[in-house]
Amino acid sequence: SVQKFIIGGGQRPYTRFAQDKKGAIHIAFTTGHPRNEPTNKIFYACYKNGAFYKADGSLIKQYTGSESALNIDTNQADVVYAAYKGKGWIWDIAVGKDGKPVLVYAAFPTDTQHDYYYARWTGKRWDNHFIEHSGSWFPQTPAGRTEPEPNYSGGIYLDPSNPKVVYLSKQVNGVFEIYRYTTSDKGATWEQAAITSNTPAGLVNVRPVVPRHRKAGYFDVVWMRGTYQFYANQQYHTGLMFAGSAKERPLERLKLSERQLYMLEGTSHQLSVSCVPFLTPDKTVGWQSSDEAVLTVKEGLVKALKQGKATVTVAGANGVTATCVITVTEPHYLTSAYFDFGTSDSPLSPGALRVTESSRLITSYGWLSPVLSRDRGEGQPDDVRDFNMGGEPTVFRVYVTNGDYRLTFKQGDKAYSHDKMTVKVNGKVVMQDVTVEAGALLTQTVDVAVSRNRLDIEFSRQGSDPNWVINALTIEPLKKTVNPSETIQGEELSAYLMSYFKDDTHGLYFAVSDDGYTFTDVNNGQPVIAGDTIAEQKGIRDPHIMRGPDGCFYLAMTDLHIYGKQMGYRDTEWERPGELYDWGNNRGFVLMKSKDLINWSHTVLDIHKAYPEYNLGCAWAPELIYDPDKDRIMIYFTMRKGKGRTMLYYAYMNEAFNALETAPELLFEYPDSTKQILDADITRLPDGRYAMMYVAQENPGGIKLAFSDHINKGYVYREGQVDYERGSCEAPNVWKRLGEDKWVLMYDIFSVKPHNFGYAETSDFIHFTNLGHFDQGVMRRTNFAVQKHGAVIHLTKSEAERLKAWYAR
Repeated sequence: SVQKFIIGGGQRPYTRFAQDKKGAIHIAFTTGHPRNEPTNKIFYACYKNGAFYKADGSLIKQYTGSESALNIDTNQADVVYAAYKGKGWIWDIAVGKDGKPVLVYAAFPTDTQHDYYYARWTGKRWDNHFIEHSGSWFPQTPAGRTEPEPNYSGGIYLDPSNPKVVYLSKQVNGVFEIYRYTTSDKGATWEQAAITSNTPAGLVNVRPVVPRHRKAGYFDVVWMRGTYQFYANQQYHTGLMFAGSAKERPLERLKLSERQLYMLEGTSHQLSVSCVPFLTPDKTVGWQSSDEAVLTVKEGLVKALKQGKATVTVAGANGVTATCVITVTEPHYLTSAYFDFGTSDSPLSPGALRVTESSRLITSYGWLSPVLSRDRGEGQPDDVRDFNMGGEPTVFRVYVTNGDYRLTFKQGDKAYSHDKMTVKVNGKVVMQDVTVEAGALLTQTVDVAVSRNRLDIEFSRQGSDPNWVINALTIEPLKKTVNPSETIQGEELSAYLMSYFKDDTHGLYFAVSDDGYTFTDVNNGQPVIAGDTIAEQKGIRDPHIMRGPDGCFYLAMTDLHIYGKQMGYRDTEWERPGELYDWGNNRGFVLMKSKDLINWSHTVLDIHKAYPEYNLGCAWAPELIYDPDKDRIMIYFTMRKGKGRTMLYYAYMNEAFNALETAPELLFEYPDSTKQILDADITRLPDGRYAMMYVAQENPGGIKLAFSDHINKGYVYREGQVDYERGSCEAPNVWKRLGEDKWVLMYDIFSVKPHNFGYAETSDFIHFTNLGHFDQGVMRRTNFAVQKHGAVIHLTKSEAERLKAWYAR
């Protein structure tokens, strides 16, 4: 687990580590960052044999494994440099052949004077020796701008195999060059030799590093060369250089940065290529596209022109080539979205799409140029602990359908304040001079009109802090249609009906509620219909109820009894051989129809018999929804072919509701072909879109959400889950609160004992509020338990009273 290591200093202590041949770990660290600490000191400690020690061997503390035992206070460690010649910054640590630690660091009498020092433990004390004046900072600060990192020295590094040698970067005639310095008297005097010289003005040679365990003659020193203003947003154009004595070898192969790539029409992407071996004399390459109508390539820069597929080939010496297959697609246009900006492993808000520094524009959204991701760690609210940031103006593009939208921005940082940030949308300034203090989270909303199917959201800054930040962004359509009628034949809908089943009976149950919060079983916890009276397998599961456009009630249930053998209904574990059709195999569904919820007609729908070509392995969790375009009830369900993975399918019922009118077709395909998906639930939204909840059997399995403009196709995968469970859950069902623009997500938590229902609430299908479990929050039940796979619809008062009276006889 992650534990705090250094305490008692300032913000962001910097550390360096080196391990000796006996396994001891030598540690150098600072008070904090020199930008924040005017007397930034440098300290030393050593970890060996389960304890921390000073250089003279005196004990600092034992490490017992607890977090408090790991914490080293700066007052307990050796002080190597006490900032007596200005604040310091550690650069490197190594261990000499005598087993004693050696450090190199920079000291700053002023921000424009950077001096390098060599510190060595003699066995009794720390000896500090001046090496060289470095000059000032190396970032090439634009005219008129205050340098945000004035303590960025050119850099100094020890040769770990021989700490008598250091490599450093210093200013020579205004240009940073790399030098090798050697001492034969423990740092008192130094001899120097240039590694670089006569570098053209405008370029820098900085940050030299000596690789550990390097092969002799290869990469004796590696450094960065190019132009550099700032570490974010492509404000640097640098490459790696090295010095060594190894011989060159012929080119053997080329390695491309990508072998397969997806791009959107009108976008560009830079491919890079490296030569193997690196020390080859001829690194000249040529680039070619197999179809220039689809894409072009010049010096590795690919421009996507139209939909299609083409191959980019890069060719080098000796006939050596490498290829990248690129597919160019058109964007998918969103109608709403909730973006959570952070790192790849920081917490993801329920229902949100994750955006990181790697989120390149390839489908519907992404950054057009590089940014940075940060996660400030546990103990902070999810919205403020993680974010994306940058120093230069950077665009986040989202493809949307044309229309009016409301954008909600959240900006903040636990550790630092950020001032004078600006946000533009499609070239127009919508927020300016935005300032947020450290630890705060600022939420602002703007309304925009979109006419070119995209939102180009540009973030920039003009303040003293070097970065802008963005934590979260919500995009919501402004125009909504009128909510569906909440009356039936002139009578107001005012009650709720829940259908569910139980494992011990495999029967159908009803519960009613007057307020949508407290539910009471109408038959005192007993089935309203026994499964063995209606199902071929003598049991039903997963009941789903809906009200049709004709006012009738429709039920669809899985025809399956998982304990049929134990109950004496069959002689085998499953209806058909498990080795051919796997767990829980069945043939179809039980369908029922009623005008009054009391008298029901019923049909057994045998999908296996009707469509033998599907080699049906199972058909579970049917749900029903009316499709106004087809004027038919659509049934959608989980289906497995043979022993394959479960997927989501749909078909249309005939008018009599006793047979399928169309063959099952795929409803949605999950992007990870190794994962099973199941238990879909579709809700028609007020703006005409459709929201589909479903379950992906990941770890843990949970409730996911997809949107589409169509009832039976076009559902777009969204990362993350919308449930609030630590364990697995399934069987989502969404129902509306009467008289409110709120919807309730209900789901079955089979990972808790006894199993229970969980609830969340939303007004926009983007943000969800946790309502807890049955009897552990606002949702209550009065006379039943261990219910499974529920569905809720609305009733009139007279319908609810008639149902309760019937079972109270």
